[in-house]
Amino acid sequence: MVYCVAFNCKTRSGQGVGLFEFPKDEKRRKVWISRIKRKDFRLSKTSRLCAKHFTNDQFVVDPLLAMTIGYKLRKLQLKSDAIPSVFDFEVKKKGNDNADSFKRKQRQSGAVAKRKRIETLAQILEVSSDSDQNDNTCTINEGKETPHESNTEQLTATYNASCYIDDLFDELLIRREMYTSYSEAFDAKQREDKVRPAPLAQALPRQSKNEIVNRHISRFNLD
Repeated sequence: MVYCVAFNCKTRSGQGVGLFEFPKDEKRRKVWISRIKRKDFRLSKTSRLCAKHFTNDQFVVDPLLAMTIGYKLRKLQLKSDAIPSVFDFEVKKKGNDNADSFKRKQRQSGAVAKRKRIETLAQILEVSSDSDQNDNTCTINEGKETPHESNTEQLTATYNASCYIDDLFDELLIRREMYTSYSEAFDAKQREDKVRPAPLAQALPRQSKNEIVNRHISRFNLD
């Protein structure tokens, strides 16, 4: 069982939260150790920091934005210069075993959020499959077996950087409505073409008996 070494953090492996090893680079490793502010801390092979202590902009792919577009990340990958900055150093009263109450605040305008979604899609497609060898990468469910989910392992997406995803959705809705209207009009035309024509006897004007007699009277000798 692997635990997060941050103060007041109870994250452990198997909870679905990413756990990261300390950097191999000595300078970055010292920065991480200084950030956790643990007195007499000794780094070991099992020492980990969980994803809760990093803001979303410290990841190669923003996990929050990936979730908003419906993509399930199987692995989290930190940027090469990622630094932990979210900690809870408050000394809690004895007997108070409440879970972590601090939350990361995300303030983004609507336009920035839309643009971020496009960038997230691009980043997901660009992340190489050999990220397992990167010390900044972790499996989200580390230490816990999960069923194979083939539907979430592949992502095929086409995007246009000049458009926002919401605009694309609107365009799809418009096209669907146009297609529906066209289909209804086409079906109506087909039904109109299939209407049976009126019988020939009904199509010609009917003549009275006197008109018929007068027209053929020359054929009879009445003198």
